[in-house]
Amino acid sequence: MTVLIIMGVLLVLFAIAMLVIGLNDYSDKHFRYVLFSYEQLAWVGVPSVVGYFSHSSYVSAVAHNGDIYNGLILMTFSALVLLFVIYRNIKSTNLRFGLLGSIIQFAILMPLSFLALIGILLAIAALAQTKPVYNLNSCDRD
Repeated sequence: MTVLIIMGVLLVLFAIAMLVIGLNDYSDKHFRYVLFSYEQLAWVGVPSVVGYFSHSSYVSAVAHNGDIYNGLILMTFSALVLLFVIYRNIKSTNLRFGLLGSIIQFAILMPLSFLALIGILLAIAALAQTKPVYNLNSCDRD
C-alpha cells in the first residue's frame, strides 16, 4: 500500500509539473507572459505567508483583547498584493485566461511558498552552524 501511495504522489506531482509547463508554454506563445516563475512565486508567496501569520496574530489579539490592527493591516496588504497579481495576469493576457491562470497559480504557488519558507529556515539553521556550549565553570560537578 505504501508503494501505491508513493506512486500516486509522484504521479500527482508529475501532472502538476506538466500543467505548469503547458500553461507557461501556452501563455508565452500567445501572450508573451509566463504565469510560473521565481518572480511570480515571490509575488504570490510573500503575501500568502504574511497573510497566514497576520491572521494568526489577529486571532490571538482577539482572544487576548490585544491590538487587532497589526493583523488587519497585514491581511489587507496581503489581499491587495494578491489582487494586484490577478490584475497583472488579466492585463498581460485576457480575462478568461488571466482569471483561470490566477486560480491555478494561487493553488500551486501558495502551498509551494510555505514549503519554500520551511526550506529557507532549514538552510539558515544549517548555515548558522550552531554548536553546543559547555559551561566549564559550573558548580554542579559530581
